[in-house]
Amino acid sequence: MKRSELNVQPAPSDPDAAEMPGFDAGFYRAIRPDLAGTDADLCRHYSGHGWRERSAPHPLFDPPYVKWQLGEAPTEGDEPFARYLAGMWRDVASPHPLFDAARYRVRYPDFEGDILQHYSERGWREGATPHPLFDPAFYRAQAGLGEDEDAFRHYQMAGWRAGLPPHPLFDPDFYREQRPDVAAQGLEPLAHYVQFGSIEGAMPHPLFDPAHYLRQVPDAALGLHISPLLDYLDRGGAAGLSPHPLFDVEYYRGQLGRAVTGPDLLDYLSHAGRETVSPSRLFDAAWYRDVALGGAMVPGLVHYLRAGWRGHDPHPCFDRIFYDAQAGAVNEPQLYHFRRAGEAAGLRPNALFSAAFYRAMHPGVVPDDGSAFEHYLSEGEAAGWAASPEFRPRRYASRYLAYAAPTSPMRHYMLAGRGQGLTLPQAPVNAVAEAFSALRADEAAVTCLVVLAGPIDAEARAAQLMQLAPIAEPAARTRLRRCVIGWMIELDGLSDLPPEAVCGKMAEVPAIVLAGAAFMPRADLARLAAATRSGQAAHPMVLDRALDIYHAGYDVVEGWAVPRGVGGDPDHPALRAACDRPTAGPVLAVPRAAMLAGGGPGWFWAQSARARFVPSAQACLLDAVVGGPPAHAVAAEGSTPVRPRLLLIDSIVPRVGFDAGSHYALQLMEMYQGFGYDVTLLPDAELAGPDDAVAAIASEGIELIQAPFAVSSAAFIGGVQDIFDVIVMSRYNCGGRHMEALRARWPGARLLFHPGDLHHVREIREAVLHEDVDGFARALQTKRRELEIVARADMTVVVSDHELAVLKAAGHGGNAVMVEPAFSNRTPAPYRAADRQGVAFIGGFGHQPNVDAVTFLCTDIWPRVTAARPDLTLHIVGSAAPAAFGAYASDTVRIRGRVEDLDGLLDELRMTVAPLRYGAGVKMKLVSSLAAGVPVVCTALAAEGLGLAPGQGLVLADDAAALAEAIMRLYDDAPRLEALSAAGRQAVHRRFAAPAVHAAYRAAVGAAMERVKR
Repeated sequence: MKRSELNVQPAPSDPDAAEMPGFDAGFYRAIRPDLAGTDADLCRHYSGHGWRERSAPHPLFDPPYVKWQLGEAPTEGDEPFARYLAGMWRDVASPHPLFDAARYRVRYPDFEGDILQHYSERGWREGATPHPLFDPAFYRAQAGLGEDEDAFRHYQMAGWRAGLPPHPLFDPDFYREQRPDVAAQGLEPLAHYVQFGSIEGAMPHPLFDPAHYLRQVPDAALGLHISPLLDYLDRGGAAGLSPHPLFDVEYYRGQLGRAVTGPDLLDYLSHAGRETVSPSRLFDAAWYRDVALGGAMVPGLVHYLRAGWRGHDPHPCFDRIFYDAQAGAVNEPQLYHFRRAGEAAGLRPNALFSAAFYRAMHPGVVPDDGSAFEHYLSEGEAAGWAASPEFRPRRYASRYLAYAAPTSPMRHYMLAGRGQGLTLPQAPVNAVAEAFSALRADEAAVTCLVVLAGPIDAEARAAQLMQLAPIAEPAARTRLRRCVIGWMIELDGLSDLPPEAVCGKMAEVPAIVLAGAAFMPRADLARLAAATRSGQAAHPMVLDRALDIYHAGYDVVEGWAVPRGVGGDPDHPALRAACDRPTAGPVLAVPRAAMLAGGGPGWFWAQSARARFVPSAQACLLDAVVGGPPAHAVAAEGSTPVRPRLLLIDSIVPRVGFDAGSHYALQLMEMYQGFGYDVTLLPDAELAGPDDAVAAIASEGIELIQAPFAVSSAAFIGGVQDIFDVIVMSRYNCGGRHMEALRARWPGARLLFHPGDLHHVREIREAVLHEDVDGFARALQTKRRELEIVARADMTVVVSDHELAVLKAAGHGGNAVMVEPAFSNRTPAPYRAADRQGVAFIGGFGHQPNVDAVTFLCTDIWPRVTAARPDLTLHIVGSAAPAAFGAYASDTVRIRGRVEDLDGLLDELRMTVAPLRYGAGVKMKLVSSLAAGVPVVCTALAAEGLGLAPGQGLVLADDAAALAEAIMRLYDDAPRLEALSAAGRQAVHRRFAAPAVHAAYRAAVGAAMERVKR
């Protein structure tokens, strides 16, 4: 249809108005109540002044928006509306942010003229909408308009100012709360969202979370859709994608008993007046309606997210007051915070549920991106699985709900039992404290804490177990005894239950395994219970490292690890090349019939076991590892050789002097460049790094992947056509999380895992220090994930002997090597104690062990120093210092933050201090201090991994009093300071100098490859 066919001939109020035939005087009068006069007066005002004041002549014409498309200043040049009507519409994609011209023309494919005139005269009467986020029928219902009124015109004239929503999925009041600038400037919210808010990730509705939605959409599938909400309306909703962390599409549809047409969120909002259905297991719609809405049939979850969260719980089992006490009164709905971030951070929804404990008890049952609490409410509680060390639902139900109608034990306690003072079965606190104390006293006490049944005497039972355990070494017997006494679980009435009930009851018992193993598998508990109670013979079953043996292609037969498929035949040809060797650590096993027949309780026995290994079977798991350019990277003789390529996946774009992680990444890239590799860096969490950091990396000849060339690490791995010969994965939760995709994308590449430090070692030590049971459970989860990556990588490179020993003890020493991090030595200033002053702690505070060390230093150590020596000054130096450090600032404590010239500061200091109480790996803060010739007072844990003895720049002490005394004694001992300075500088140069470390790295990795080839 041509424009002339529209027959648009408006009848102006006076002849002057005919000069601008599309001018909507009624609309202009509504948006400019400060003006009076005839239609012609208003038209003249617009032509002379209004457009410069950003006023609109028509509901679907935005002068600044049109001039922006033409590349003109909003308030300069000719008035745009008359130019538009005269033909400029051909040069403008759309006259208004809320006029989606492309979609409008799809509805009218034969029309080639001005869409503004078409809509004004005809389109709205035929039910067309200018934009998919404006729903005319929905708006008319909100505003009480008839079919003969243009709904969009009414919205632009008055509706948006009255707060009327233009679409079921756009809540203007909610949007203004997120964007107070929109409210302050009096801007129309939907147009602002379409132009700016959508791109900036703002939420248009309490139940549409763009970030959550985009995590489900493949990057390539999003195409040209800038707005996640439009993508959801166009296709995501029909595809069953979730619009919000608290909207479980499958769960929602399962409650309806009817088909859903269109996006589920629209279905939920449109049926809320007739149905009480919840879109999440974590939100109890019926209960919330009764306690918070007085029975009103409205979308309960929307009410909760908008305002109800301030005074109501979303579910009987979610305690918002308890949650606020942990999270610090988050200024958003507590349930939304919990589902989005809180559960992953270790926060509990109530005092009875621990996600870390639940996941550790049932590894692999809950997806990494799923909610353990949701799983418990939907399946775990019905199965009787323990919610935490404090709450076991079967125990509670048997004690308090034996004659009650079936109900949720946790729900009952939260709604009734708590108020009635019902007591919960508690783990013996003194036993927990003893177990943690034993670990602090002797880190080698790492085996397993044993499950025992019935009322027990810990000492007597330990003695009985000792008689069964064929262990001669006193140290090993001591460790085993600690395991028995460390944690006892009493099982009521075990002997009165049938075998199948015993297995079920044992399955709910939290068999605690400390520091170095994992929670006992449920199946193993059931087998143990059945074998123990019946007294029948059972093959010894390995409870520690069983999965490692299984995934390596072995079965455990009669206590031996043998290749799968061989069975118990010792003469099988596959075993002829086998060799016996001791396993690393004790093997826990069900006793065999001969042992049970000999009397005694017959629980566990422990031995230093031997396993059968077949080298050829192992070799298939250990592919080639880095040892120089791979064979396929060398071209035919006489041609130009092709340089091998390396991909490093790290978390951020590393900065010089920023933190130890940045230092290590820079060292690796420099080293591989020296080996002849072209290096590509993929910063997993920073695809839009700071300009200066990006420029610095690029200047070193390193290819750096940044947006918009890659919108995510997964998109880069899945879409890039490059071939990499070596891939270095930093840390288990950074590069390691992409292992499956990397192996599938580049099956011929060598995958190296560089954990930095073993995270689980650090996390276990932190949990032990603070006696944090939940933290300990999370650490065991970290251990499981970290060791899975170690087992599957071609090579793991750790930075300290201690961590290599940890991997060997876990059965992963065969494909792991230790190489220290390099340090580029400079020539420091001469060290004369008399010319220097001050003590410093140096470290990046994005690393929690450093934060803990400063707290320990400033609250327990430094006050002891200044009580005797008020003249001494302590400098707290490092990036990302938390605001809480401000409380420590005083005349004797300076909070310096990040120091640009760290070398200059080290040349002025008399000594540094590193009172770390937990951590892992090599602490580069000590290396940098010793390399500068500055002696260090530190804990033994801080010095771990350095390979330096006391006197080589170090003075060791562990408790607060000893550390304070060491600082004061050393500070005034100039001869000793200078001797320590020289010894430390020499030792660091010998052990950590970059050339020596690079050579050691090449030699270690090459030697490992040769072992694999054999």
